[in-house]
Amino acid sequence: MPSLQNLISLSALTLISAVGALNACTGTDTIFTGKEGVRYRICPDTDLTGTSLQVTRDVASVTVCAQLCDTNMSCFKAVYDTQTKECHFKDSVGLNWVDNDRFDTIQAEQVNIAQCPYDETAYKSNEVSPLA
Repeated sequence: MPSLQNLISLSALTLISAVGALNACTGTDTIFTGKEGVRYRICPDTDLTGTSLQVTRDVASVTVCAQLCDTNMSCFKAVYDTQTKECHFKDSVGLNWVDNDRFDTIQAEQVNIAQCPYDETAYKSNEVSPLA
């Protein structure tokens, strides 16, 4: 069973790491638009600490990393390592967004799917469509 002192230390570490987390880009972010229209925000000098699901080496730039993320249906967040030229596809949970001038973060913008992107029509319950 952990001692009270260990629990206090763990609580303090958790609080310190949560306080250091970002909730907005501290620099000037840019937008990359993928082939299907998904928009990704690229925030320089920040990192998403946590699990990398896939790492690709020899990636030329953060834009190429965003392009790779765009071609992978399960990639919503990625980090580009400017020193090693690696592109890390990140997990969706358990991440901490922090300042770090070695990395650039890439995050897909959230899309409001509760609003129809097309012209809407009214449904009429007793109308029958003719068969072709």
